[in-house]
Amino acid sequence: MPEERQTTEESLQLIAEAVQKTGRAPRDLEAWRELGNAYFDADMPAQAIAAYNRALAIKPDDTNILNDQGAMYRQTGDFTRALANFEKARQVDPFNLESIYNSGYVLAFDLNQIDRAIVMWRSYLRLDRTSETSRQVQSFIERYGSPAGNNDRN
Repeated sequence: MPEERQTTEESLQLIAEAVQKTGRAPRDLEAWRELGNAYFDADMPAQAIAAYNRALAIKPDDTNILNDQGAMYRQTGDFTRALANFEKARQVDPFNLESIYNSGYVLAFDLNQIDRAIVMWRSYLRLDRTSETSRQVQSFIERYGSPAGNNDRN
């Protein structure tokens, strides 16, 4: 338990420091990214989403922030907004592996849209066939891509 409390105290300290930075420099993209990431790491998705909104107001096409905010939307159960963030990241950078992976994951495991997920995962594998993530994506396709594993025929 003490380690858990220390992590919480450390998280709160990081948040407090990031809040101070955003107060001193409200137009500083990195300060807002840091605050969003501190909330992300502290498992405070609503606060992370708000901080990422401020960062995206400064730089709307930052794919890392779009992906991180999308992950926080997913955590709150807002799968539509999560997918919208991942889609915007892919529009900015069609080769953004994180957004392709995240889209497939939400489609498959949150929305049970297996056919659409497999399309995403195949596009992932066209870009990356050698990483640990690509092996995971391949296993998803093998597991869910067969007619027996396909739960969604839309």
